[in-house]
Amino acid sequence: RKMTDWRATYEQKCRELQALKEEHVEYKNSMEQVDKQLESQLDMATKKAERLENRLEELTRRIDAEKQKVEMESKGEAQLRRTIEKLEEKARLLQFQHDKVAGFPQFG
Repeated sequence: RKMTDWRATYEQKCRELQALKEEHVEYKNSMEQVDKQLESQLDMATKKAERLENRLEELTRRIDAEKQKVEMESKGEAQLRRTIEKLEEKARLLQFQHDKVAGFPQFG
């Protein structure tokens, strides 16, 4: 009788152990699946971040190039304005000298 009880308990414990092993395998497989999904999501997020970073660098380069172009145009316009002012000053001076020579002083 004692042997039978022991045997029954032993078999019960073996079944419980087997059930726990199966549960562990299912859990382990489930965790591996979750791991793969997370790895895949991380990979996609990394690739997206790289694309965004490349796009940002491209836009930054374009903005810098446009800024440089505007600065060059602005410098060109300023240079042109100074040249025009110098030419206008020379024209006034020449006109003054011409009027003086012609005997019709415009100033004073």
